[in-house]
Amino acid sequence: MRKRTLALLASSMLATGAYAQSSVTLYGSIDEGITYNTNNMGHGTATLGPVAVPDFFGLRGVEDLGGDLKALFALQNGFKSNTGQGTIAGQAFSHFSWVGLSSSRFGTLTLGRQLDLAADALRVNSNGSLQYTFYLFHPANLDNLGIVGDSINNSVKYTTPSFDGFTASTLYGFADSTTQPGRVVSADIVYA
Repeated sequence: MRKRTLALLASSMLATGAYAQSSVTLYGSIDEGITYNTNNMGHGTATLGPVAVPDFFGLRGVEDLGGDLKALFALQNGFKSNTGQGTIAGQAFSHFSWVGLSSSRFGTLTLGRQLDLAADALRVNSNGSLQYTFYLFHPANLDNLGIVGDSINNSVKYTTPSFDGFTASTLYGFADSTTQPGRVVSADIVYA
């Protein structure tokens, strides 16, 4: 009787399975190197730290809800491997953390801490990305193409489905005096 019960239990566990297509991806980068600076107060110095991009790790996930609807999420945190500090002090998942829904027919709606649309659309073609060195991003990150400080807190983003290679996006960041000065409104059209 016991063998029969175990066999039934095992076969029922094998027979049940998820019908939806799901995935979770863990990714990251640790970039260490030596940079030599001359004429630093009359002396040469060697420092260790990220050269191409700040170190980061993240999780991305997709859950198929059926009927052409998918739930999405993304979490990414930056850190400095030579000190262990976060790239934005005191904030977990400081680069971005958002959730959303996606449909090939209606587009994608996401909520949370998200990349500025300039960084989202232009970073992949910037000097720092193409030549793979953090030193080629613009000083002070005034164009928001660098890795640090380009996320919009409390934001809502909508991206249309692709129409003959064109997609349009809008992003609205709610005003919050504790996280960002004023609200953010931006839009873009991208051709791929």
